[in-house]
Amino acid sequence: MAFLNPAVAYQPRTVKRPRLETPREQLQYLVDYEITIPDMSRTLGVRESTIKRRMREYNISIIDRRTAISNDDLDNIVRSKHRDFPSAG
Repeated sequence: MAFLNPAVAYQPRTVKRPRLETPREQLQYLVDYEITIPDMSRTLGVRESTIKRRMREYNISIIDRRTAISNDDLDNIVRSKHRDFPSAG
């Protein structure tokens, strides 16, 4: 009967998967072009959690990327476009 050596059994694992380096500039570029996190994940071949973790590490946020425009201003822009291009969809 083999016995389990406690000194060996509880040693922390020293071999880890190599860290995939994703440059900050690359993530910032993808965010600037409004690429979604799932699409970034597929493109870079990593999990979404990795993308989110790297974004936290680099202080990159996808929140507040939209323009602060009021509903009235948006309605006026749409009316103007409809007036200028009446057959546009």
